[in-house]
Formats: sequence, structure tokens, C-alpha cells
Amino acid sequence: MRKEIQNKEYWDTLIIDRLSDNISEEDNRKLDAWLDESAKHLSYFNQMKDLWDSSAVGDPELLFDYERGYSLFMKRVRGEKESTLVVETKNKQILWRRIIAVAAVLIPVFVLGYYTSLYFEKPSDTVGFLQSEVVCPNGSKTQLRLADGTVVWLNSGSRLLYNDKFGKENRNLELVGEAYLDVRRNEQIPLVVKVGGLDIKVLGTKFNVNAYPEKSEVKVSLLEGSVSMHAGNSPESAILKPMETGVYQAGSNQITVHPGLDSNALVWMKNQLLFTGEAFEEIARMLERRFDVKINIHNDALRKRRFGGDFGEEESIDKVLKIMAVNGKFTYTMKNNVIEIY
Repeated sequence: MRKEIQNKEYWDTLIIDRLSDNISEEDNRKLDAWLDESAKHLSYFNQMKDLWDSSAVGDPELLFDYERGYSLFMKRVRGEKESTLVVETKNKQILWRRIIAVAAVLIPVFVLGYYTSLYFEKPSDTVGFLQSEVVCPNGSKTQLRLADGTVVWLNSGSRLLYNDKFGKENRNLELVGEAYLDVRRNEQIPLVVKVGGLDIKVLGTKFNVNAYPEKSEVKVSLLEGSVSMHAGNSPESAILKPMETGVYQAGSNQITVHPGLDSNALVWMKNQLLFTGEAFEEIARMLERRFDVKINIHNDALRKRRFGGDFGEEESIDKVLKIMAVNGKFTYTMKNNVIEIY
């Protein structure tokens, strides 16, 4: 059985103090002595440092709420319990062991997200690898700088996954939701974003990906550079040029290319809402993510009704619904974060 680290909370505090250049000389000596005691202690320190570095904590080029981020980092490290999950592969089982969870502390003041670190360990004594997950909850947006210099903005209700080999042996990302990426060029190791059955391959570019799980399509809008889209095991593929949008249909496994950018590709980064004829049930999901609310629709005819509209960052959920209710002829009630629509 794997032994727990003794006085973990105490050592977590010292580790974070060192990583943030806020450690006293006495505590620094204590931490050095603790790291020299065993390879396990050093491994634990390195895992936390990898997460800290990969999230660009303390990067002077990014403005962020340091005190808030530090507090969240500590809260996640102290509060996360160890859990395991067994996953079947073709040849053997792999044990997924959660060993640490931390906050995404790089985030600008208007943003909040968190990291989860997973350790992938085979039942034998072979070396495992560290998997990091960036989660951007509803009602927020998250910005992070990856180890290779790539900057990612995550929209609300989105997740990004990558392992500790990112930027060294691979540049593979898995995305659920929406993200804008400013990719650092590296011709030796292209960056690949996996979205469901779609692979998006780039060398260095700026593009937006919209791939929320409730949608049957993935939209890739290219601003600069070049992007190739490949549909899983299918021969279907496409290469985008700047100011083009590629649309991948999961059901048919087809990719089509359209001139111009998707109308919603960048407005979310300005905290704006733009409806261009979407059905109300789709708009409800957009509002849930933007305002961190739960919307229940009790009017079946309303679900498929389509709306258009443009709302600025200062608009509240109540104001948005009031305007839509006049045009859509529906009523609603709000209690806490739950909205009932009739």
C-alpha cells in the first residue's frame, strides 16, 4: 500500500511558499532537508512545481489576482481526497490515481478556474505520467499560458486536458467546450487539439474552437496561420486559411469550409452575447454557462422558437430575459440561481 505523506498540509504550505518566492530562510532549510529525506518527497515537490509552472503562475506578462489564486491553490491542495478509477484497455488495466488538485492560479482578475492533476500508474512498477485538467466553471472565463508558450482562453463550462510531457515530447490537448488559442510556433512538434472525433493540427496560429458536448457540430474559426482538420479514422480532412471557418458534423463525420468567421467566435471573449437565430433551448444553455444559472423550460413550443439579439457585457440575466420575454411571449420566475420559464 502506498504510504501517505506525513504532515502533508504543512509541507504543501512550504512548497507553495517556495514556488511563489515567499519562503523564509528557516522554512527554506526545512524544506531542503525534507526533500533530501526521500525520493518520494522530491517527486511530490516536482509534481506540484510542474503544475505551477505549466499554469504560468507568477508570469509578469499576465495580470492576475495573486492572493485569490494562492488561496484557491491552497484550498484545492488541502481539500482534495485521493480517489481511484480502473479503466480497461486492450491489453491491461491502468489505475488512475488522483494525487493532487490545485487551483489555476494564473488567472486574470475577472477569471476563475482550477486544475486537477491525475497520476496515471500501471499496476507494475513502471513510471507513470501526470495528467492535468483545467476546468472553467459556468459564469467565468480562464486564461492560461502552457509550458510551450501557447496562450489559451477558455470559455465558461469548458475543460482542457494535457499531460506532463506537453511541450517536451508532445503538444497534445483535449478540449471540451470552447477555447481561443494563440499557438507558439514549433515545426518539430505540431500542436494537436482533440475534440471528440476531430483532430485539429497546427504549427503556430490563432484560432477559436467551439465544441460544447450538447452540440452535434464543432466549429473552428481561423484568424491567422494555417489549420488542418482531420475527422478521426475517416479520410475526411480540410485545411483552413485565415478568415475561414471549418464545421465538423459528428453524425456524418463530414467537414465543410465556409468563408468568414463564425459570428460567435470571438464575442464571448468580450463578455458579449450574440444570438443569430438559434433555438431557445440552445440559447438557454448559453445563458446557463454565461451566468451560472439553471434554466428549466416548461413551454415545449418555446424550445424550438428562434431568437436574435446582441447583449453587452453589462447586461444581467434578468435584463436579457425581460427583453426576450416580450418578443417570445413567455413568462419566467427567478429564485436564487434557478430560472423557471413558462
